[in-house]
Amino acid sequence: PWQWLVANGLDIEHLSSVHDRRLLEPPTMTRDGNAMLRIDYRTLPMASGLSDRIMARLAGNGVRGTIRSLAGSMMLVEAEVGRRRTFILLSFLPQPGEMTLIRGIVGVKGRPGLANRLSARVAKLLFKAFLRKDLGVLDGMEWHEPAHAHSPGDGFTQAACAFFRDLPGA
Repeated sequence: PWQWLVANGLDIEHLSSVHDRRLLEPPTMTRDGNAMLRIDYRTLPMASGLSDRIMARLAGNGVRGTIRSLAGSMMLVEAEVGRRRTFILLSFLPQPGEMTLIRGIVGVKGRPGLANRLSARVAKLLFKAFLRKDLGVLDGMEWHEPAHAHSPGDGFTQAACAFFRDLPGA
């Protein structure tokens, strides 16, 4: 279900366990009414895969990221890597049988031209490699709201659940 995909994206602790990212500063979560939930963080890639090594090389002193859940079934992920600001906008479309079709648009902030087109292609490859790691974890997953906030991630997950409950039609 699409809610699980959004909840996974908002799970700040899975950045280290699934994506081998080290948090460089405490993440923050803010909520803007019923329409948006936002997480800001800064990480450093630690894995040895090709995409992780490329990201670490480009990032230098870390990747500054923002994840926004927009009205529930859309997610905007922005990453500042070195001097480049990239984004992926994901739309989650429910399908029969509790499946979800994911559509995405990748872009790079900057002036039009060859350098930006190349940056957008690299960003697309890096975002896809990053998201591929989630697919294996999500297959067959059962997601439950934590009863207690033993960790920052539990608190973020509880806030995501409250966000979903407050959405119109949820």
